[in-house]
Amino acid sequence: AGGDVTCLARDPARLVAPANGRAPRVVSGDLGNVEALASAMQGCDVVLHLAASTGKATAAAHQRANREGTRTLIAAAKQAGVRRLIYVSTIAAGFPDQRFYPYAASKAAAEVAVRESGLDWTIIRPTIVLGPGSPIGAAFAKLAGGPAVILFGNGKARVQPIDVGDLASVLVAVLDSSA
Repeated sequence: AGGDVTCLARDPARLVAPANGRAPRVVSGDLGNVEALASAMQGCDVVLHLAASTGKATAAAHQRANREGTRTLIAAAKQAGVRRLIYVSTIAAGFPDQRFYPYAASKAAAEVAVRESGLDWTIIRPTIVLGPGSPIGAAFAKLAGGPAVILFGNGKARVQPIDVGDLASVLVAVLDSSA
């Protein structure tokens, strides 16, 4: 939106060039090292935390990446003097019964860490994020082409898909409101 951006990525080669042509400073790394993260965050005012383990990872992998990775990120942000954290979670973090949904449980635990961080924070809970190459988007398209209407659960589930571009616009607006 106009500020300087630093992007931490495990695999910088997978990053997509921004539409505005302003490439961010890219730092290679992961959520496992407080000192390296703190060094990468020097001079940053706001952290937008998008990293997550998703899909069919084990419960332990979800907890390691989502809960512990978020705790490590928070510790590094505090060490670097970051004042604000924007955490992209999931609507599943608010599900009442997460016993059989380790992803949701790990994201809920990460949200607790964010709320208890002492930082100024915002948590955003999108549902299904759709965009080019989205596996769930392809699955929905296949379902939509079928002979019957598909209802999930009892039909009362609040599922509000969002386009990845619209979610990005929301995140930029939240970032701008942090300035």
